[in-house]
Amino acid sequence: MDGTESLDRRVILLEEAAQCAREVAHAPDHAVRYLKELTRLRPQDVQAQASLERLLERQGHFEDLIDLWKQRVKGLSEAEASALRLRIANVWVEFLKRPGEALEELRPLLD
Repeated sequence: MDGTESLDRRVILLEEAAQCAREVAHAPDHAVRYLKELTRLRPQDVQAQASLERLLERQGHFEDLIDLWKQRVKGLSEAEASALRLRIANVWVEFLKRPGEALEELRPLLD
């Protein structure tokens, strides 16, 4: 098996493991781990990114959600990045009660 086949096989296994962890085993933390690895291997996989985002939000893993969003900001248009920065700031304030972090996130919008 060459490197491409091995990567493809790993991706398939991670997708299946994440689905099983979520739907069968009711183990969302395991699903998060599998989805993080999947998005690391395939950052362009929009479906895996969306699944990870929903799961992080549902499980209250807000700092991980912010990290995911911050990675995404880099590839967005200015308007999309601004909207996502506002969402990040909202999570800092609303869920994590850290307004200083929210302000830091909004600083680039003020320049």
